[in-house]
Amino acid sequence: MINIPAAKLKKQFKEGFHQYIKKMGRDVIVHLKPFSVDCPNCLVDSVRNTSANVYDESFIRPVNIFPGTYAERIIYPAPFNVTAASGVQYDPSLLDPKILKTTVCPVCRGEGILTYEDEVTIKGVVTWNPKEETLDLAPGYEGKPVCRIKTYEYNYALVRDAKYFLVDGEKCEHCKEEGGAPRVKGLGADHITEFYVTAVEVGKSDSINLDEDSRLQYNKIGRVSDQAPPAAPTIPPQVPGDDVW
Repeated sequence: MINIPAAKLKKQFKEGFHQYIKKMGRDVIVHLKPFSVDCPNCLVDSVRNTSANVYDESFIRPVNIFPGTYAERIIYPAPFNVTAASGVQYDPSLLDPKILKTTVCPVCRGEGILTYEDEVTIKGVVTWNPKEETLDLAPGYEGKPVCRIKTYEYNYALVRDAKYFLVDGEKCEHCKEEGGAPRVKGLGADHITEFYVTAVEVGKSDSINLDEDSRLQYNKIGRVSDQAPPAAPTIPPQVPGDDVW
């Protein structure tokens, strides 16, 4: 009898399944809650929860929104409907920067917030309508296309917190039935993530709480850097600032 150490078996199982996902997996697009932040260029109407369409005159140098994430981008001041704007660092790409005459904020278009659609593509082994006794669909779900997806274990939090998925071009949501929730499986350890989704009509989606996965950086604090320093007025910091604009 050959005695193979358990640790070695676990490692071989994980490596084998990861190779299987790599070879047989398909792209699954995971849609998360969008990144969003108050527009730094204008004042917010707290009653209507939109832009007051009044330039915030304290905003004179650029900031980074969503610093430290892949959604990071620089927002430059764009003064509008004021008689003068002193010390403003305009976008260097503008050939003739000047105070704009407009009734809405030129940065957020009057929305009061800036958003960035947050989606991540993962690799997963997709099986439509699997025949499994562990998934008991309620009558309301019977007849709907059901999909089982197996992906890498490190995608667990990502798929758990997803609003919805695109699988083979079909919009899908988490299967809420018993046995359909994302779970980590393996040979005595966390080796793969398995979950079930159902095809839904356009517009239906679901979401739950966050955790520490770095790809889920849409908390409400620290989404904007401090303004660029006077010594380098076109280079805002790439870390969250002390002030929340």
